[in-house]
Amino acid sequence: MTNEQIREKVYETHMSQNENYDVESLLIIVANIIKHSNQIVGTDPPTDIKDLDKPFPDNLTLPCSKIKKIGYQMTRHPARDSEHAQQKTMRILHRLENCNWGTKATITLAAFAVEYGNLLHLAEMKAITDASLGKLLAQLQNHWLQGIETKREALAELNKLVNMVLQATQQIIKLEEWCNISTAETMKSLAEEAKKDIPVYVYWIIIATVVCSTHIDYLKGDSEDKLELSQFDQKLSSVLTNLKATVTQIETEGIRVVCEAIKSCCII
Repeated sequence: MTNEQIREKVYETHMSQNENYDVESLLIIVANIIKHSNQIVGTDPPTDIKDLDKPFPDNLTLPCSKIKKIGYQMTRHPARDSEHAQQKTMRILHRLENCNWGTKATITLAAFAVEYGNLLHLAEMKAITDASLGKLLAQLQNHWLQGIETKREALAELNKLVNMVLQATQQIIKLEEWCNISTAETMKSLAEEAKKDIPVYVYWIIIATVVCSTHIDYLKGDSEDKLELSQFDQKLSSVLTNLKATVTQIETEGIRVVCEAIKSCCII
């Protein structure tokens, strides 16, 4: 599909944005799960992820029901091919129709992070010598962990794409924030142009997450079926580059507008 076709299809799923969640705190939790996954896999997390290493409120209310439903939608009958992944992506977007764009991406990534984090946590527990609950659960699911140990290269490849999905989600949230506070004419113009691409970016973030979810059963050894990550890796890399450039452009203009306003006040 072209970007215009994606934009039209995705907009059909986007209704009123009346479901509000603390998406920044949710993203911090997800980022910390993925950060730990980097440690287990043995890769360095991108510097952007370190920016999300912040505390979150103890009384945080999370959209747990939505996360669970999206997770079930992704992992039950994993996507067999690109067309099936597109169908799953559109169903997820319909289920999140009343959320803003950053929330759609974050909830989907959170649903994947639950499965991914649990899997890697059990792999980590297997190395522990005491009879802790985590160790016992790891022993019961030993065949999964043996699958992981023989597929380190596939795990590293998956982890690379997961990191890009996280970075792109973070940039979407930043971009939406800037679009919502842009009041100066020059910033409004940049924001309006950026808004046109956000649905396309979110589509690619979600479908990449769906594709990542197909690798869970493969890593467990329960299935040999998985979708190739390379084309989505390339696409997410392009999306991330464009997002960062757009956010930097709007941030730079925002700083310029503020400086001009301060200068005007000083002259008066």
